Amino acid sequence: MAANFSTRDISITHWQFFTDSASSVDAIFDTSPTPGQIYCSNFYYKVVDFLDSDPSHTVEVAWVPSHLGIQGNERADFLAK
Repeated sequence: MAANFSTRDISITHWQFFTDSASSVDAIFDTSPTPGQIYCSNFYYKVVDFLDSDPSHTVEVAWVPSHLGIQGNERADFLAK
């Protein structure tokens, strides 16, 4: 989604991704074959394409603590599933 949006809007030079799943962050850089690896590979190559397309482009992938106690979290979790 970010990749498609940013190709239409060249003013976007930075992507930020936040997750409360440390294993998801680790999986992006793990090249061993595992279930779901196709999604990690697709993400990885879209990031590489974005970064290679312009030297000013940056990407940040950040782990954040669980969303427990944050208003709207249950709804966000529901929509994510």
